[in-house]
Amino acid sequence: MNNLMIFEGHDVEVFELNGRVLFNSKHVGKCLDLSESAVRNYLAQMNQRQAIIVKNSDVRDKDIRKLNNAGEKFLTESGVYKLVFKSRKPEAEKFSDWVTDEVLPQIRKTGSYEAPKKKNGGKEKLSSVNQMAKNISGLLGKAGVDDKFIAAEIVRIYTDNGYPVRSPIITEDNKLWDCTSIAKELGIMSMNGKPHDKAVAAIIQKLDLFTDEIVRTAYSRNGHDGITVQYKESVFAKVREWLEENGYPAVIEYQLANGNVNDCKVIYNF
Repeated sequence: MNNLMIFEGHDVEVFELNGRVLFNSKHVGKCLDLSESAVRNYLAQMNQRQAIIVKNSDVRDKDIRKLNNAGEKFLTESGVYKLVFKSRKPEAEKFSDWVTDEVLPQIRKTGSYEAPKKKNGGKEKLSSVNQMAKNISGLLGKAGVDDKFIAAEIVRIYTDNGYPVRSPIITEDNKLWDCTSIAKELGIMSMNGKPHDKAVAAIIQKLDLFTDEIVRTAYSRNGHDGITVQYKESVFAKVREWLEENGYPAVIEYQLANGNVNDCKVIYNF
């Protein structure tokens, strides 16, 4: 189902579970200009009719993202209204009306939310697109995404919403690689025959890389946006060189954040 919608440039995750419509509490908090700490404090005071913990096992048949292993707290309709009352933002009432008059009726009728279709030749309000671009630009910047990729994403946002930006297409001169594509190209496979991306990550841990060899880019997949780390052609060459110098080892150690080490067992498919 389509569970990611936009209110005034802010993403809001919402879905139906066991007859109840649930909202991502962090997303609602941002719409209402409430800090994450404030949202956590309010959640701690809510009862089970206002907020519930949802685990991956609860949504196996739902087309939503993978949740945290311990589960995540989602707001019910009642919980959303409780947060609305805590907000001093002028748009809080508008957000409440949007939930009540637009989102909930459609979900209860069709089981999913779809943004209202534009009329032929229609556009999103420029103010909304500006706010969306500002939010996305800020998030990508904080995540360390390269400026040229942020610019490309902003161009896409304006163009997709009816405000085409006439500028040269921004591309990377050389091919970018992620761990999976490197593993596939070099034939680094796991015991089940799939590209061993973790083994490639283990090799990269052992390399001396320059900052400009690592590229953070934005992605959009299945309605969800995020950041992915990719590498320039020189890193691909360094991984191949490491394998040659070390005799294509059958086991490659991967250093975990807690200091422990995992052994990546590798087979090679040349």
